[in-house]
Amino acid sequence: MSSAAEILWRPRPDARPRLHDFALTAETFGAPAGTDYDALWAWSVDDLDAFWRAVWTFFDVPADGSAG
Repeated sequence: MSSAAEILWRPRPDARPRLHDFALTAETFGAPAGTDYDALWAWSVDDLDAFWRAVWTFFDVPADGSAG
């Protein structure tokens, strides 16, 4: 029995994480452009209204009314 774990899945080399796509949407709501995870997180807790508007837009949340 081998002690090395078998790799079951690997993303395509050209695949982008969904977080990257969300960050691009978040930029239109005031998130810093070209940001890393920590800066995106800081923006999300510093500007809750803009963050949730970005979430509503990115995930196309069905609702009556608006995000803000």
